[in-house]
Amino acid sequence: MKASLAVSLLALSMIPGARAQGVAACGQTEVKFEVKINNGVHTVPAPEAGKALVIFLQDDAQFNTRPRPTNKFGIDGAWAGATDGATYFYVSVDPGDHHLCAEWQSSLLLLGRKPPSGLANFTAEAGKVYYYKARDIWVTDAGGALIEGPDVRLEPMDINAAQDYVKDFSLCSSTVKQK
Repeated sequence: MKASLAVSLLALSMIPGARAQGVAACGQTEVKFEVKINNGVHTVPAPEAGKALVIFLQDDAQFNTRPRPTNKFGIDGAWAGATDGATYFYVSVDPGDHHLCAEWQSSLLLLGRKPPSGLANFTAEAGKVYYYKARDIWVTDAGGALIEGPDVRLEPMDINAAQDYVKDFSLCSSTVKQK
């Protein structure tokens, strides 16, 4: 038990320094969201005229511990919203280059260390829909020793795979928690 805790703590000290690189994509770390899940809603609208649509999903399939993280998603240095569990939300963006970020909202699991961030960038075209998945990773062995993670990877998704996720996930909305 002590050995598995030591291995977990050592792994936690090696979290990548993506936060410094993600300043152009992420918002302020101190911002926290409250997430409301709209169970049973599995739709994605068409993009607004002259805009693109970005759908953010949270995938915890490789996160085998509890509690699971809430992910905040940023676009061009401002938070756009958050997900919790198998959920998604969408936002409209102007055409052009955009920098994206996914970051764990809480460092509770990380013993006070900065939460991991995943980064991506893309060029939006009016009328198009883009899907990005935050894949949360925390894999332990039977004894509780950390094998992989903690990490969040922000990945573009193929439209067919993404539509399957949307069918199985619930739409969510989020609001910034007031201090």
